[in-house]
Amino acid sequence: MSNLMPRDIIEAVTSVLEDMRVDSRERGRSYLTAYQILEKLPSETRNRLIEERGTPGLGAGNYYAAANVVSDAAEMIRDIEIAFLETSSLNITLNSEIKITPGNPNIGLYRLQNHHG
Repeated sequence: MSNLMPRDIIEAVTSVLEDMRVDSRERGRSYLTAYQILEKLPSETRNRLIEERGTPGLGAGNYYAAANVVSDAAEMIRDIEIAFLETSSLNITLNSEIKITPGNPNIGLYRLQNHHG
């Protein structure tokens, strides 16, 4: 079985982003990092990505870790909005136990566009 690729998880990533509530003032859905999307994926998909690609973050020893696959999948979604967050002083915990230091000084934030209609 080959490793999961971004195209293999687009539907799951889209589903996670669709589940984010829309702000009551119609400012759109909340943004999520690839780490948060990874954590919210179905457990089978999340666990397989981490097993295949390794735990994400600085010092993981893997340039293309699980969160990178998620990020690339999110960027392939047609109605995606992307912003960036500077990561100094940012603490991330995956699965309520794995502490992650982002490996990049800026990380992507992803949300689906808010369509009115």
